[in-house]
Amino acid sequence: MTKTMTGPHPEAHEFEEATVSIRLKAATAGASITPIDVEHPDLTAAIEPRAPTVAGRKAGGIFIDRKREMIDRVEALVREHR
Repeated sequence: MTKTMTGPHPEAHEFEEATVSIRLKAATAGASITPIDVEHPDLTAAIEPRAPTVAGRKAGGIFIDRKREMIDRVEALVREHR
């Protein structure tokens, strides 16, 4: 069982090699927003570039919701890595 932000859950799968970073917007970089990046090669393959997502707050962290076809790809990815 994997420990998650909301506690242990038998269906949780962690990507231990994932990197989470926050890049503060800077006028010198030409950025208009402060992005939160979650980087992992397998997640990159599952989620299409510029795909619309919804992020929200939950106890102990955040969640990112995706369109059905992306959820299908992420679920297949998790099944491959078990």
